[in-house]
Amino acid sequence: EGEDEEAEPRRVRTARADAPPGDQDPRAAPDVRAVSDAELRAEHERREREAFERAAEEIRRTIAGDPALAELGRQLLIEQAPEGLRIQLLDAERQPMFALGGAAPNDRARQLIARVAQVAARLPNPVSITGHTDSTPFRGGTDRSNWDLSAERANATRRLLSEAGLPESRIHSVAGHAERQPLLPDQPGAAANRRVAITLLRDPPPPRRQEADAAARSGSVTR
Repeated sequence: EGEDEEAEPRRVRTARADAPPGDQDPRAAPDVRAVSDAELRAEHERREREAFERAAEEIRRTIAGDPALAELGRQLLIEQAPEGLRIQLLDAERQPMFALGGAAPNDRARQLIARVAQVAARLPNPVSITGHTDSTPFRGGTDRSNWDLSAERANATRRLLSEAGLPESRIHSVAGHAERQPLLPDQPGAAANRRVAITLLRDPPPPRRQEADAAARSGSVTR
């Protein structure tokens, strides 16, 4: 009987150790799965950040190495933002990207957008495009406004990105914000506020393992 009494606790402990994760006592050991999820998310974010850094450097290098575009380097603002890699094409005094009051980009802006498209096409991220104006209102009594102009410029940029090789399926959104999001808030009429922003949006991190397991079990039940 003594041996049986000793064997029983061992069998119980073995059964608990071999039990499926969902059946284990959560107090028995640290949550290794939660640690792994955090590590996976951190690794995903690190790789994406590095990919964005390489893309930004490639765009800068390509523009600097093209004699026709090199002087536009100061009108190209590339930065990592919370939403992703943001590439902005800015107007400058006497060097606009678009004709005054018009939605068609000039030749140099077209070439610049094509270079951005070539780099962006090699990444998997969805793309958001936004147009922005300065605070100068339309004159002449027309029905057009800065809302129309900013949206038309964003859409013209979308077409050029697609023509240069960015798959249409990668386009997430196209929007015009008029003068509501100035780059230089203390200078609402500044040329740099007239711009188009092309943003490579961050991919969501991989699903947590617990959520993935639950989804897999749900799928197996429905099948």
